[in-house]
Amino acid sequence: MKTLLFSLLFALSNSLIAQTMVDFDRIIEKDKSIIMKGGFGIKNLKEANYTWFKKNYEGSKFSSEQLDEMRGRFNDLELIVFLGTWCSDSHTLVPSFIKFMESIEYPTEKIQLYGVDRKKETKGIEHRLYHVERVPTIIIMRNNMEVGRITETVEKNIVATLRQLLEKI
Repeated sequence: MKTLLFSLLFALSNSLIAQTMVDFDRIIEKDKSIIMKGGFGIKNLKEANYTWFKKNYEGSKFSSEQLDEMRGRFNDLELIVFLGTWCSDSHTLVPSFIKFMESIEYPTEKIQLYGVDRKKETKGIEHRLYHVERVPTIIIMRNNMEVGRITETVEKNIVATLRQLLEKI
């Protein structure tokens, strides 16, 4: 029975990916930094005006060869990103990932972002459904099944790591 319930919850959460779910809280920490906790879209993250996001987004550069090679290769995939707005690895990887996906003209409404607190918990149960232990975690899905995952860091750069994952799919 538990397996059936878990499977139903997992399927339901994945069926909602096509629509960016926006239900997050802003938590103000003692040092006045703001944690976004829950589900949101790229627009919400950009509008939060985090200096780290703007700096690393604008600093990300990709060659035309990289963009041409990867354009269209994600069309049948959905992307789920767990990040901590307090986490230095998220500060580095997530803006670069988002800029890359936008640069290859991937429909960004198909990217669901979930902010986690320092305990790596979302506002709901998504962190448990997807077994998130470290952030950032980028999950690549096809037909409601996980087909790839990037956890915390990349070896060389985001493009090389995504290329390696796509070759395995």
